[in-house]
Amino acid sequence: MQDELRNTLQAINRENLAALWKKAKTGDLEDLNDEEKLIARIMVDHDEEFHSEFEAAGKAKRPLLEGEEEVNPFLHVVLHTITENQLAARDPIEVFQFYNAMRKKKVSRHDTVHLIGFFLMPLVFHTLQTGSPFDEARYRALLKKMKKRDPWKIPDLLETELGDYLDSGPFGLGDLQTIESRDAKKKLDALIDGVDRGEEPVLIRSRTGGEAVLVPLADYQMIQETEALFAEMEAGDLFPENEEGADVLPFPGKKSADETKTTLPLDPAYKKVLQFKISLKGIRPPIWRRIQVPGNYTFWDLHVAIQDVMGWENMHLHHFVIAADNSARDAVIGIPSPETDFVTDGGILPAWGCRVTDYLSLESPKADYLYDFGDDWRHALVFEKILDRQKGQSYPRCIKGKRAGPPEDCGGIPGYYELVETMENPGSEVYKETLEWLGEAYDPDLFSADEITFQDPGELLTGDL
Repeated sequence: MQDELRNTLQAINRENLAALWKKAKTGDLEDLNDEEKLIARIMVDHDEEFHSEFEAAGKAKRPLLEGEEEVNPFLHVVLHTITENQLAARDPIEVFQFYNAMRKKKVSRHDTVHLIGFFLMPLVFHTLQTGSPFDEARYRALLKKMKKRDPWKIPDLLETELGDYLDSGPFGLGDLQTIESRDAKKKLDALIDGVDRGEEPVLIRSRTGGEAVLVPLADYQMIQETEALFAEMEAGDLFPENEEGADVLPFPGKKSADETKTTLPLDPAYKKVLQFKISLKGIRPPIWRRIQVPGNYTFWDLHVAIQDVMGWENMHLHHFVIAADNSARDAVIGIPSPETDFVTDGGILPAWGCRVTDYLSLESPKADYLYDFGDDWRHALVFEKILDRQKGQSYPRCIKGKRAGPPEDCGGIPGYYELVETMENPGSEVYKETLEWLGEAYDPDLFSADEITFQDPGELLTGDL
């Protein structure tokens, strides 16, 4: 993260931003590298009030910020670039998980990126002003904790969570050197030059007791912008009230145009329906679902349906394993990537390119479905029936099931049992902490097939940032 921050700040200096803006506004991006293209797109996507700032970025004496109420476009672009690079790389994974969670809550893509920026700002400023390492562990823990929260409440929660950064001087300036006013007058030029070179901020104290902190102008402007953004959050203007649709970022990640995968076409005139039972392994009392899906589903389509009926949030890797007959190698179907190719010498077959009926039949009906290689949720998949499509009935559909699926990231089977035990003791301190983490009460016995809604597998696969 330290190197990423340094590289982004170097790329988004005044002169580079002005040059990029000239190309961005004309659409002439052919000779730009990938990072520069991303920055150019971010600039174009912002409101016209930013465009005038980008236009003037190269003027030698124009300040980065004019007045307390104006927006700092440079800070915005820095935070957008860092965030979108993290999302594209799914690193840290908590950024990707938080993004998907917010999009499912109908927060726009742009506002979700802004919200991630609010996690970053105090930590980034602390790193810039003190030279200390970026607190990535804190950043990841906050993203994980906040993904289940109401988006409209996150600003207030963040103010509490990051209070030690927000309250320790101007966003954590660290220990200040104190200079009395008589010495300060003699040393002012040297002090200013030193602070601009990255030396520690200086506390200047007058003989009458007045105090002031000498910090670089750019840091002061960034602090002003941060305070304005937090004020905006407190005013409740961050999110639109009635935005429709949530283009959740698919796990295949952001790809170039020639790498983008699309699922095999689903013929709307399909005549047959496939029935499956999905059971979560290793948990008693059992958690299971019975679903019916279109007869020409791919394993990607089936994966999305399983996510929906089990209550998973499509935040982790997955794969299907179909045991081979005789001595042939098992088929492993999922998302080909460096993270998953270790599973089998044969690699991972792309789920969006494999029809279910090409691998499963009533004679060979069983497969395993693994989701989240950390928590290790293993599902038994059984192909039960082939049915005629019913006129007027929409598919996929869940026809039956028992008990609620475990919450995401609860720690696998041991963590699930601990969570259930905690929910049975509402008077305990652990219960309060767990409820805060969950964001809502959890009833392990609660399930209703009628309340299941299914996402569009094709939109999940081909969507991007």
